[in-house]
Amino acid sequence: MEIQNTQYDKHIIGDSIALSFDNFYSEIDTLKENCPKPFRYPEYNDYYIKQSEWAFDVQWDTTKRILPIPIIEEKLFPRLVPVSPAGPVSKIVNAEYSIIETLNPIIKTVYNKDISEAKIQNVSSCDTDYILHIDAHNIHGDDYLTAYYDEMKDDRSVSGINWKEADLFEKTKKELKDKEKYPTTDELDTLYNPVNTCVNSEPLFIEDIFTKWLPKSKRMKLQNHPTRPQWGEEGTFICLTFLQLNDKEIPNVEFWKHKPFVKAIDGKIDDEQLNIYSMKQKYLTNMSYITQLLYYESWQYGGHYENIVLNHSIPTRRMALSQQVIDKWHALNDYDLVNAIPGAINKCVMFPAEYFNKISFEHQWYTNEQLLTQVMVLK
Repeated sequence: MEIQNTQYDKHIIGDSIALSFDNFYSEIDTLKENCPKPFRYPEYNDYYIKQSEWAFDVQWDTTKRILPIPIIEEKLFPRLVPVSPAGPVSKIVNAEYSIIETLNPIIKTVYNKDISEAKIQNVSSCDTDYILHIDAHNIHGDDYLTAYYDEMKDDRSVSGINWKEADLFEKTKKELKDKEKYPTTDELDTLYNPVNTCVNSEPLFIEDIFTKWLPKSKRMKLQNHPTRPQWGEEGTFICLTFLQLNDKEIPNVEFWKHKPFVKAIDGKIDDEQLNIYSMKQKYLTNMSYITQLLYYESWQYGGHYENIVLNHSIPTRRMALSQQVIDKWHALNDYDLVNAIPGAINKCVMFPAEYFNKISFEHQWYTNEQLLTQVMVLK
């Protein structure tokens, strides 16, 4: 893998710039061969539930969530970039040092930063990778209070869990598991509701959930929807190189800015709120900001949403209720488009990772052919 072109064009992406390189690599056929093959997504039915290692918890939990089975985890994770492009990924590998030697002077000149490592991963995207995206519509039925309980129940130092009720819940669950005939969902709903009895949802505790636990949760993801912009670690850089695309629908690398996190007072919004082009760490510790980054139907149409919107004076922008993951309103709901750089085979787009970005995708043109992308993260 050798970079043959270091001449670039500049593109404004708000208060920074992105670079694009045509004919980036000297040869891409080998890179295409290393892309993963498509796979059949399991249907969310009784067979899927039984195959899940969490099958018993699924039957017991009154939210009836369905968690991923191992084949999905193996094909889709871990990822160098959170959700865009979507689809199965290859293993993450270290780039050759020559790549770092070639790109570091450019990054130093344009961004006044140095890099010392580069990791690479290939992604294959087709229509089902978007239409059946496992996290996009919270099809697992996950509730953030339930997820908090499941992830934190073994740590007695955390707040918000009624340990007396939790112990009773775990004891009852074990007794049910030992029975020959498992009770029906209706019987379980009547018998016990762990979300309401095990977790204390007082306002102060809710704030701790959003600012302390949620950014670290493995169950509830702040970046879960491939049609919404994503962001990476501040101080790193992302290179997206198109290895194969369909000339019927040329994908764009899009850059976005988030709509103001706070409501206007007397019709006025300060400059920072008008120009949110990138993710800053302080946003992830601010209650009124992070509640707008969580994009699950079970949250935005749940019981706590309206109270938090009212108490923290944040804009009310509910999740777009669309059955199509590729519906553009999933992005337009909270973001405004800043710039779109057209893709081309063997074209690379480089930019600071913290800037809101995604690849556009029209699923009707990628049913029989895949969009192949190389993702490189430099730091």
